[in-house]
Amino acid sequence: MGTVTTSKGEQFRRWAAVRQRDGNDRCAECESRDTSWVVLNYGILICANCAGSHRGLGTHISKVRSTDLDTFTDDEFEWIESLGNAKSNGLWEAGLPSSMRRPAADAPACIRRIWLKQKYDEQRFTAGTQSSVPPDHESHRGWMWKQGGVVPTWRKRYFCVDHGRLLWFTSEAVGDSSFRGSMPLLGTSLHLDDADGRTLTLRAPAEDGRTVSLLLRTVDSEAAEEWLWSLYQSAAAAECMSPSAAAPPQRRKGFLSFR
Repeated sequence: MGTVTTSKGEQFRRWAAVRQRDGNDRCAECESRDTSWVVLNYGILICANCAGSHRGLGTHISKVRSTDLDTFTDDEFEWIESLGNAKSNGLWEAGLPSSMRRPAADAPACIRRIWLKQKYDEQRFTAGTQSSVPPDHESHRGWMWKQGGVVPTWRKRYFCVDHGRLLWFTSEAVGDSSFRGSMPLLGTSLHLDDADGRTLTLRAPAEDGRTVSLLLRTVDSEAAEEWLWSLYQSAAAAECMSPSAAAPPQRRKGFLSFR
């Protein structure tokens, strides 16, 4: 068992040196400036929000410690120093599709939770996991209620995510006869109402400069989180498909929020 570095001053010095390493000045998951937590399994520094989501995976997947409150052995420090954010992400995200993005620093907990589960528990993004089959979020579909634009009544519609657009129909037999509308996901902002946990608001820029809004309601909060994840990642894919996207971003601040 390694020797515990008991001196607070010595620990502070070592953490300062760790944070000077490549990628360690920001959270390994969302790029927040907060790096006050560490996941020992992967040797990464993370923020308080991502620490809570990592804990939710269970200690058999993520062992989370505070860099300010906990003490560490020399062996633990050496392990963290041998890895770090950049190296660890290079392993766990080696197969990450270019069309996907990590959680933004202001992303809600459900986005972080789904991201971490897929990254570490299901190991979807490691080398050799690339598949010719599109990810589930790129073809997500199901029933939701849509509020009318003129008359604010709720109507049940069948929604599909397809090639950077959200389409809705009156029937699962999607086609011209059941088609009722669509919204491009490029540049769309998405809000989850935390009052009921199942109401989503999409706002997209129109060609004439106006903002078009779409108010949706799912059957429960679990379905809302699934749609939230799908739309979040589908919007990232839409940015990659855009001709103006010279370098597809992995993060986008302010894309998701609660209201």
